[in-house]
Amino acid sequence: MAGPPFADIWKVEEVKRSRALTAALAKALSAPGFLRQVDQATSEPANRPQPPAEVAKLFDKVVADAVKKESRAYKGMGIKTSLQYRADKGKWRATGSATVAYFKKKIGAKTHTVKPGETLFKIAKAHYGDGVYFPVIAEANPKKVKLGGDFIVAHSQIKLPAMEVLDKAADTDWIARTTRGDLSKIGGHSAREIEHPWINFDLTGAKETKITANTGSCVVEIFVKLKGTIAGKKDGPIKLKFDEKGHKMEMQKILGKRLVIKAEMDKMKPEAAFSTELTGPLGSAGIKITPDMKAKAVINGKLFTRKIEGYTFEGKIGAEISFRFLCVPSDLPPGVQQSWKAHEVYGEVLQRAVVGTGVIVVGGGAILLSGGTAGAGAVAYGTAATAGGVGAL
Repeated sequence: MAGPPFADIWKVEEVKRSRALTAALAKALSAPGFLRQVDQATSEPANRPQPPAEVAKLFDKVVADAVKKESRAYKGMGIKTSLQYRADKGKWRATGSATVAYFKKKIGAKTHTVKPGETLFKIAKAHYGDGVYFPVIAEANPKKVKLGGDFIVAHSQIKLPAMEVLDKAADTDWIARTTRGDLSKIGGHSAREIEHPWINFDLTGAKETKITANTGSCVVEIFVKLKGTIAGKKDGPIKLKFDEKGHKMEMQKILGKRLVIKAEMDKMKPEAAFSTELTGPLGSAGIKITPDMKAKAVINGKLFTRKIEGYTFEGKIGAEISFRFLCVPSDLPPGVQQSWKAHEVYGEVLQRAVVGTGVIVVGGGAILLSGGTAGAGAVAYGTAATAGGVGAL
């Protein structure tokens, strides 16, 4: 059980009110009218420690009346009074004192799941009986609530500490004024849903993907290296807590499945088009074959946004591409033979792949690329084919 967070100011208030009530008793006990009643009720000189019963009753009544008159200022508080009698020139007189203390009760600890629209003030009122204790909740959950009332994170689990609180009947408005000011402004902001943060995945260091095609008389090898950055986040607000490591691993698996490269070469044009399931079309690469039967191209890529399996991905992915024709010029397909002469290449479909072993560094994690060779096969013009899997975790 934690100590009362307001114990110091409670004590100050108790002392203040004790002094005020003691002053009220002194005034009532010294009132001329009351003293005349005491003197009239006194049948013999005051020469003993305690006054006669009929005189004592007068003192008790004036004290009770004085306390009752001030009762509104002491709601939820216990009051103890005492009288010290004395003889003053044969007459009974008394000095009164009062001690005031709040009634308190213990409230146990609890974990609370914040609902959208809830406020710190309402949560504190429901658990502790008074919204004035909302700063205790804020201080116990610094990552989920803001003491200045900026926001509370909806769907988060917050700790409601065990502590002593004042009785419900106690006047606590003075606590608000003393400690935090206007609670309606500070503790009244509604809980807000917080979206999952974006996590960046950098494709720097990705291993080349090798696509091999057999056109019947010539083998073509295409090497594709993706480049760029992907940002991903889980859809919807954070629930209970944010598991960054778990979300990152899940997104790595999705990227490993959805970044499989597809390539298609146009039969009549010197270019090849590339795409992935995640990004859609990456773009087309113009191909100019060199005398050593090779070609290079770069695709700058384009911006994309895609929702997959409860996650949103966006970014810009391009590719660095190189081609190698493994045959003698006379065995090149007709369009490629023309390219050999005019540095143009006609298209054909490429399918199946050889994927090299490598690592794509992803936001501090890694997508491991598994190696393996896909068998070559006859290629039909005009149909798209998919390269081997880009990555397997």
